[in-house]
Amino acid sequence: MREQLHESSSKTRRRHKNRAHFQVQATRDYSVNSHAYNNSEFSQSKVPSMRYAQSSLFLLLLTTSAFGQELPEVDPESVGLSSEVLEQATRVLQAHIDNGSIAGVVTAVIRDGQIAYTEALGYRDLNRREPMPNDALFRLYSMTRPITSLAAMMLWEEGKLRLDDPLAEFIPAFSAQRVFLDADNPAIGHTRLREREITIEHLLTHTSGLGNRNSDIYRTEGIRSRSISLEQMADNAARVPLFEDPGTRFRYGISTTV
Repeated sequence: MREQLHESSSKTRRRHKNRAHFQVQATRDYSVNSHAYNNSEFSQSKVPSMRYAQSSLFLLLLTTSAFGQELPEVDPESVGLSSEVLEQATRVLQAHIDNGSIAGVVTAVIRDGQIAYTEALGYRDLNRREPMPNDALFRLYSMTRPITSLAAMMLWEEGKLRLDDPLAEFIPAFSAQRVFLDADNPAIGHTRLREREITIEHLLTHTSGLGNRNSDIYRTEGIRSRSISLEQMADNAARVPLFEDPGTRFRYGISTTV
């Protein structure tokens, strides 16, 4: 993995200051008509699901592009892509709309800093039959995770952290964390010593052993709440044992949040 990251880093440096532009956003039971937009987030009020359509945005990334830059549109073949294959993607997305899985979708493929494909399909509001625009706004939800991961890799490129740095070096509360004896039936009183430290790489690959915020034990222990700070959430997570030893299993959860 580190060799792949090193190769990727070298390619990125050759492209000077270009950075990966990566967003995948989706909304469910929320209005996509935002009245306040500030940088990477905007505020919305939750509304009845019958009134507003489920919508999703799917932005595919094949290489890097600069942030905040107007990107030119080009033919797919000019950047090594296939119009025929991209049309297949359009048909698949349209099928999800036709069968009612989603109300609408915005999708784009960017390669070498150029937009090779973009489509807006379906509706952003089913009841009003409002077509989905290319510039529709979507709530980020958990897609802040790849943005956080990208920021971490930028710090890695700059030499400010290593992938094998222990998490406890940055958040000491994780230095003495134990592991549940049974991940399927976790109990605070049934734990063992941890075999290895959680590293930055474990967090980025969701192999830290940390769980999902919706797990029963995390809910019982009050790990996450909208009323507490991120620092408090991390300390809460550190006092609850891991589900497994770091580096042994993929478990999607709060790793990137930490």
